[in-house]
Amino acid sequence: MIKSAPSFPLRGALTALIFLLLSQSGVRAETDESSAVEPGMTRAEVVARWGDPPSHARSGDTELLHYNRGREVFLQNGRVQYVRSETSRTGRPMSATNLEERLHQLTIRAEGSADFGAWEERDLSTGETIALLAFFVFIMLLMLVTMWRIFTKAGYAGWTSLVPIYNAVVLMWIAGKPGWWVLLMMLPVVNIIIMLLADIGLAHQFDKGTGFGVGLFFLPLIFMPILAFGSAEHVNPREA
Repeated sequence: MIKSAPSFPLRGALTALIFLLLSQSGVRAETDESSAVEPGMTRAEVVARWGDPPSHARSGDTELLHYNRGREVFLQNGRVQYVRSETSRTGRPMSATNLEERLHQLTIRAEGSADFGAWEERDLSTGETIALLAFFVFIMLLMLVTMWRIFTKAGYAGWTSLVPIYNAVVLMWIAGKPGWWVLLMMLPVVNIIIMLLADIGLAHQFDKGTGFGVGLFFLPLIFMPILAFGSAEHVNPREA
């Protein structure tokens, strides 16, 4: 399956998740005890610790202070009621409209619950982030092994499944399609059709039906391992 060629999603997913882990760690490093903002503090105390907010919104006796990296402070009657001090988001300044909507949301929640901890939007902990990273690494490694197995079944060296671009060309050959179809993958809409036809062709080359090819297209994490580790063999494997 062309869209599951392993080099590209593996690199992208690992880069994104490592950045998530590092950025979250960086935010936590910014917030030590000396700069912590806690419920009960006044607006002046918040500004003394975090500085003037890049953006804020006020409505009646409530106010929302929005800082970089998604940090925010909700005040009622001049006192802090809720603080988001740790976040994995890069966070950009909110527009005036978004700030007002967020303030309205927090005000409604404050009126309905005296315990902000009961509904506070919780960020991923470091442990959860590592677990998420491990899960994605497992999925990518599974696809690497799966593609390696499919390539060897078709008579190609397993390492060719790891070479960017070339692996997509070889996979087209395995699916019984011309290698230049890879160029069509750069065309919007057309690439979807090409991927579907390639998946159906791949299924046929392993003596599977069209329905199996559709499964490869929509559920690759299920159907690709079945193709790789099942009893199906390529109908015309390449001579060694």
